[in-house]
Amino acid sequence: MFAAIKNAFAHLLEVPEAVSPARYRSLRRLMTILMVAVSVTPLLLLSGISHMQYTRTLEREMESPLYALARKSQAALELYLGERESTVSFIAHAYSYKDLADERTLNRVFLSLRSEFQGFVDMGLVNAEGMQISYVGPYKLRGADYAGKPWLREAEIKSRYMSNVFLGYRGYPHMVIAVHRMEESGLSWTLRVAVDTLRLQQVLFSVGPEQETDVFLVDRAGVLQTDSHLYGKALDPCPLPLPPATAETLVRSV
Repeated sequence: MFAAIKNAFAHLLEVPEAVSPARYRSLRRLMTILMVAVSVTPLLLLSGISHMQYTRTLEREMESPLYALARKSQAALELYLGERESTVSFIAHAYSYKDLADERTLNRVFLSLRSEFQGFVDMGLVNAEGMQISYVGPYKLRGADYAGKPWLREAEIKSRYMSNVFLGYRGYPHMVIAVHRMEESGLSWTLRVAVDTLRLQQVLFSVGPEQETDVFLVDRAGVLQTDSHLYGKALDPCPLPLPPATAETLVRSV
């Protein structure tokens, strides 16, 4: 029985003489390549996916403290500047033009202000023509003409204005908080207060960055608003590319 079966399938086991050994070697190589590909390809795909996931996890772990630092810095600055803007606005509405035009009253208000809040440099009352008629501070700015200045126009339009950092008459970097008021009599005037940028820088570092971290402010034009350890002093151009302006907190690699 087994002999009959062997004889029936013997032709299948016979190798025709026309088939050369080279063809078998080629077929063996092809099968070897296919087996290796089938075995290795899943491993390569798994390794690639694992590497991508590891890279993303590592990036998130590196970005997380930077994101937290940016949010803490933003909150500290908003609190610092918002508190001072509200205080200046309160003074402008608590006192009349006649009160603040008297430099003794202005000086008393300013001293009380500095006793409660740090960072204020000076204070002045600007009339409707842009002339500073009363002033308290370390500079000789009584009678300074601010007519046509961008900060004064913005304050008159928006009632409140907070400037970017600039030099101005003082010749050193500072920013201005200005509050415009119109009295019932129709008399309009602006209370102007200068804030030292050094205090802004101290606020940034108070959020607790590591010693080697460089934290600084840049405006939309790419101008430094505070000193940087790596990129220059306030009002120097920042060499870094800036992200698009947005209200969200972003973390980007440069």
